[in-house]
This record gives sequence, structure tokens and C-alpha cells, in this order.
Amino acid sequence: MDINITLLEAYCLKNGMAITTSIDIDDKEPYLKFIKGSDPHGCRVEFLQYSTMKEILEVNNMINEGGLVLKERDANQESIRLRPKSEQDKDKNIEKLIYNTLSKYIIQMLNAGTGKIYFSDIVPLENHRSVYFRID
Repeated sequence: MDINITLLEAYCLKNGMAITTSIDIDDKEPYLKFIKGSDPHGCRVEFLQYSTMKEILEVNNMINEGGLVLKERDANQESIRLRPKSEQDKDKNIEKLIYNTLSKYIIQMLNAGTGKIYFSDIVPLENHRSVYFRID
């Protein structure tokens, strides 16, 4: 599965926060560096390994067996025709499922210091619960 960085940044902005994403090619671990705001030298930074991004999609019931992405992909034409016009594009719906989930998760990570849950529909990874999803 590919994740488009430009789309991910656009969905973050759509969900309320500008971010900048970078990749350190000198590091041996494959990860993305997310910076709060549009300044590439910003001070609030979080890192996600590629495999962690996949885990986030799995724990949020997006790409696992029986997940929402598979259900959308497999939806029949009749059920799609019954939807509002704005929800009839399968590819766009799948894009929204994936990028809304990841962008909301990243926004929560970058705002963890506030002690506030920004998106109650996002399920945290167990090892992130006490760091990024705690309520003060």
C-alpha cells in the first residue's frame, strides 16, 4: 500500500492542522517525520515508522480482514447507487477512509501535550494510549 505524502498533508489541513512531512535518508529505519505547522524547522515533531502507519489503519478497522476499506471496495453497484451523489465514488471513499484516519491520528500525536482527545473516533495503538491519547 502506498501513502501519498501530499494527500496526507492535505487531509491534515482539512482536519484542522497544517503539517510538514520529511524523510531522513540517512536513517536506517524507514519512518516519516511529521512537523506541526508549515515551517520545516518547527519545534513540535513526531515520528511514525511505515509499519506503525499500517498498524494504525488495522487497529482502526480500515485495512484488516472485514475492514471498512475492503467493504467499500467490495460494495456492489446497487448499494452505491442508493448513496447520496457525493458518496458514490468508491476510490474517493477509500481515500477518505485511509487519509482521514491517518491525519487525525497524526494531529492527535502532535497535540498530545494539550491532554485533549481531538477525535474520539480514532482508536490508539496500545503503546500510544498513555502518551498521545491520555486525558489530563
